[in-house]
Amino acid sequence: MNSRPRSSALILSLCALLTCASPASASAAGPSVAGSGSVSLGDRLQRRFEFDAVEHEDGSVSGYVTFSDPTELPDQDVDGTGEPGMEGRPEGLEMTVAVDSLKVEGRRAALSGLVSRTNHPRYAGLRVLLTVEDRGDGSKGAAPDRITWGVYRGDAAERMASDADNPDAGAVVVVERVFDAARFPLSSFTLARLDEGDIRVSE
Repeated sequence: MNSRPRSSALILSLCALLTCASPASASAAGPSVAGSGSVSLGDRLQRRFEFDAVEHEDGSVSGYVTFSDPTELPDQDVDGTGEPGMEGRPEGLEMTVAVDSLKVEGRRAALSGLVSRTNHPRYAGLRVLLTVEDRGDGSKGAAPDRITWGVYRGDAAERMASDADNPDAGAVVVVERVFDAARFPLSSFTLARLDEGDIRVSE
């Protein structure tokens, strides 16, 4: 006879617990972006990627990007010094990026981080900036999502324009210490359409 009140109390307790937990879970994370797929750049070679990043309640960002490009990397050791990291890679490039910065505006997002693993020493520790656009759910008939990326030397390096007669013209100059996903306006990027895959951006 006492089983019904106990069941009712248990159900009410569970409901209260879920009701209290839901707002905390919802507020535990901020903007996020995730996706995977492939893109070609007019040469029929498929560059494949996967990424997942989120901004936490305390403002920190965590996530990853994996990227593979079958394009052959040319040999940069033109002087024949045998310097490590300058050799070519006929198999192309593979790298994993530890994401530390995220910016979301509407359906576009930029995520940035340092290369943590790669098959080519030349790219170890370089900064990668990935910019994406979520244009649909990836279903048949939906507009293809879009993506672009860049690899940058150091934490903030820019090529400065100067007099063409100056022997130092085009020198790489450090202009600031901070270089992250907010470095450039998201509207300034020209993006390439995915051949396959789906990107999900959430504010």
